[in-house]
Amino acid sequence: MASGNPSSTVPPQDGVIEIDDSASQPDNLSRVMQGIWPQLEQRIALEAAAALRGRGSAHSHEGSMVQPQGGPEQPVVLDMGPDPPLQGQNPEAPPEANAGGTRTGVPNLRNLLKGLEGCPPFIFLLLAKVLFIHRLGFLILIGLFGTFYHANNSLKRLVAQRETRNWFDSLGGLAWIVALLSANIFFIFVFEDQKLYRSLYLVLPVVEGPLDFWNLMWITGIIDFVIMFGSILLKALIAMLPKQVLLTKKKGKYFMLIEHVSQFYRSTVPITPWLFFLYDDQNGGPWFSTVLILLYVLVKGNHLYYKFLELKGAVSRFKLDVTYGSVPSQEQLLSADNCCPICQDKFTDPVLLTCTHIFCEDCVSLWFDRERTCPMCRANIVDNPEWRDGSTSGKLQVY
Repeated sequence: MASGNPSSTVPPQDGVIEIDDSASQPDNLSRVMQGIWPQLEQRIALEAAAALRGRGSAHSHEGSMVQPQGGPEQPVVLDMGPDPPLQGQNPEAPPEANAGGTRTGVPNLRNLLKGLEGCPPFIFLLLAKVLFIHRLGFLILIGLFGTFYHANNSLKRLVAQRETRNWFDSLGGLAWIVALLSANIFFIFVFEDQKLYRSLYLVLPVVEGPLDFWNLMWITGIIDFVIMFGSILLKALIAMLPKQVLLTKKKGKYFMLIEHVSQFYRSTVPITPWLFFLYDDQNGGPWFSTVLILLYVLVKGNHLYYKFLELKGAVSRFKLDVTYGSVPSQEQLLSADNCCPICQDKFTDPVLLTCTHIFCEDCVSLWFDRERTCPMCRANIVDNPEWRDGSTSGKLQVY
């Protein structure tokens, strides 16, 4: 039987706090705020945690004030219940599962990194073991790399300076390159029981036991260095020739032809060791070995085809008699002060380029062995001068 204040007729619900409009006294308001404050603190903490988890904009639900229809003495209901689940979210799933797809990979990445924490020490131990077992071979390869780097850079420097420095100084440097590379080739072939020189005519060297991966890399790597040393040696011999025997402007063509022949030959030498390595019927069986050999032949054939096209183009360019310009008149020489801008000396066999600049023929020939533009105005004069400066490709051809 209802009597007194009508608010007593509203039954309490979970998460709902009733506020009576008649509770206007300070003590009643204080009791109401004391009842609301713990739930507000909990609600603020939950929303802050959701925002830190990357939920984007916080979906704050500050509670809804429901005013029932009726007289002014009806109670105001403050709904402090939990938020309804958003569309597409599972209300029973943890907050991380509804935070979005961008966070699903983070725990997996952390687990992966945690699983790899102990790998670096074991990888270091494995590399140390491999380096110790093959320490002699690695030391030899490091020495060969150093020899190639020194000889290649020295030859390029001497070729670029052969017209601007004393001829005997250049001759001494070139002779040192020839002696150094000849000694390296001699010691590799004479003091090696494997008879690696047989690879030069596509015959497998002497190998104890089956041809494994390390023996394959050793054979192909050493022979590739030998061929590189041989090409540098030939270029040094050509650079030593005086201009009375071979004109300076033609030496770049010989350097280019030697390099393309060397690269094509270097591509053919590893074929025999690789075929013996792939044909291992004891471990893989004849069918598997046959498939590997066919794949290698296809890939290698395509590689050799492009190398052959490059060699063919080099031979065509070698046959051409390149002229960089015409002979200038006396008036043009006087207008240029009869001084070459490159060597800063009087003109020797002057040549007038298409851009109207005049240079010595030997000076501009050396320039165009490295560059394709005019030294003064940067106008394009020649095509690609690759390998005309006496350089050699240092890319190991082990396949």
